[in-house]
Amino acid sequence: MSKQEIKVYPVLLAGGTESRLWPISRELYPKQLVNFVGADSLIQNTIKRLLPELEAERVRIVCGEEHFYEIARHLEEIDVPSDGKIIAE
Repeated sequence: MSKQEIKVYPVLLAGGTESRLWPISRELYPKQLVNFVGADSLIQNTIKRLLPELEAERVRIVCGEEHFYEIARHLEEIDVPSDGKIIAE
């Protein structure tokens, strides 16, 4: 099977609240939304690393319901439409 025949859908787990990185990471602003390196957040850097290899429309992100809109905003900031990509639970 060639590389073009395989359809990979990366699923990024971005849930939970972080207490070990407090005060940098807080309940409503978890570590995946923090800028650790450069101007982009951890979730933005992760997606940017995936994009050269995978199509943006296949990326899925699982997060807590309380982080849905903030994750969507971070995707839009790097020109990745959030429609249908975020699974909030």
